[in-house]
Amino acid sequence: MNKDKDIFWKGNFEYCRFGMPNDYIKAYNAYINDVDTPMVFEEFKEAVHKWDDMGNYIQHKDLKEVEILMSYQRLEDGKELPSVIALGKSTQRAYTSEKRSNYGEIAYKTAYNKRNGQKVWNYYLFWGVDDRLEESGFELLTTRTGRKVSLKSALKTFNDARKATEFVNFSRI
Repeated sequence: MNKDKDIFWKGNFEYCRFGMPNDYIKAYNAYINDVDTPMVFEEFKEAVHKWDDMGNYIQHKDLKEVEILMSYQRLEDGKELPSVIALGKSTQRAYTSEKRSNYGEIAYKTAYNKRNGQKVWNYYLFWGVDDRLEESGFELLTTRTGRKVSLKSALKTFNDARKATEFVNFSRI
């Protein structure tokens, strides 16, 4: 801490979390300045927490509905660089079509568990030059033997990819 009471923190920020208690009055005052017809304070207090349950979904060109679990864009000198990665999950899985109309092409369909019939969630790593992930490149995360990975393994892969953005630039083909 210096004489101005600024706190300097050096080191690895990989496993840190910052939070503040909810100050609904400050948030509501900022909100009413931004909208023409604001909701009443009690409705506002409930509405600010609805996003927690909504999730962040996109409609991907191949995988259809994908829930984006987290994303990262590298910044240098306060400027965004064309290196965006994201971790998402979808029930879609690639397969080679055996239909006569598109025989041998890669197609996507919903994966189901053979034992209980429930949908199977697969983790994907997305990358692109901006945060429009609907058209971005992606890779299904699997083990070396082709099985689906756990969330823990998917997070590790995402973290490794995040670190790699320092050395990689993405571009459109």
